[in-house]
Amino acid sequence: MLGELSKQLNGGSGAIEQTHAYLDHKSAFDWIHLSNTPKYLTWRDNFPYDESAVQLRDVVGQVGLDVIALGPGDGKTEVKLVRSILAETEKPNIRFYLLDASQPLLSRAFRYAIDSLDEQPGIFVCGIQGNFHHLPRYMQLHYTPARSHRRRIYTLLGCTLGNLDQEPQFFQHALSGAAPGDILMFDVEYVFSDSMDPQVIRRVDPAFDTPVPEDIQRWLAGPIRRYCEDVSQITFSIGLDTNRPLPGSYGLQFLAKVQLLGGQTKEFCMFQVRRYQPQSLIDCLRGLGWQHVGLMPFRGSKTRPRGVFLFQKQLPKS
Repeated sequence: MLGELSKQLNGGSGAIEQTHAYLDHKSAFDWIHLSNTPKYLTWRDNFPYDESAVQLRDVVGQVGLDVIALGPGDGKTEVKLVRSILAETEKPNIRFYLLDASQPLLSRAFRYAIDSLDEQPGIFVCGIQGNFHHLPRYMQLHYTPARSHRRRIYTLLGCTLGNLDQEPQFFQHALSGAAPGDILMFDVEYVFSDSMDPQVIRRVDPAFDTPVPEDIQRWLAGPIRRYCEDVSQITFSIGLDTNRPLPGSYGLQFLAKVQLLGGQTKEFCMFQVRRYQPQSLIDCLRGLGWQHVGLMPFRGSKTRPRGVFLFQKQLPKS
């Protein structure tokens, strides 16, 4: 994957798949630093852990759980969620899987989970280095004897869903191994306007009010400086993407303009985040066989509008 990243950065302009932003050790280190700044710590503190755990147990009951954390980063949010689930569990029987393509992030998340949950009875922690876009390949996550006695909980936390290129394709293909009764759980930020007029969005979305923060620039410029040859200068701006597959959603693009020593320039979209219209997500997943079973808003009056969604896989229609 690092070889592919190097080839793309030394070719023409283009969009970098989001996994590459965390892939090497320096990128992972920069992201961990970013995720522990006050802004992100506030997001974690305001996550509705307890409310989500209560709703989850109301839906699946007191069955054994396979919690499959997709792209957990440093794992802190997922571990705190598992702690809340344990508090709602009569007889703990949880298998907690951490699946990440970044070896340094996976190592850190696994160590944190083991240290945090080591004294908890009835829980097994497993780290898997892999790409969640290829989730059906990992048969250890999809073979479970006595299916009726366990439920899988697929989580995409930290607004990870908003980094995907094509959300409906991910729901349809990456989650094709989900069995009836399994749960999909993710959090998203909401749109700041129902209008898809770019001028309106740029006026009301606060992301366009200020330049790209320095810590984000340092994180996203790192791979360019390490793998792109002859770089002399990198400047960042935020672009707007209204051509999204889910109606009512739009994306923010972190665009890097790269100037080379010979005078040439090229532009890369290094990272993308999305804002969603909630009903659009519900309608999309309903059409793919997932029933909406829960929506928990984030806490705190200063938190940007966002929520945690729960969906349950249904039996195929005859």
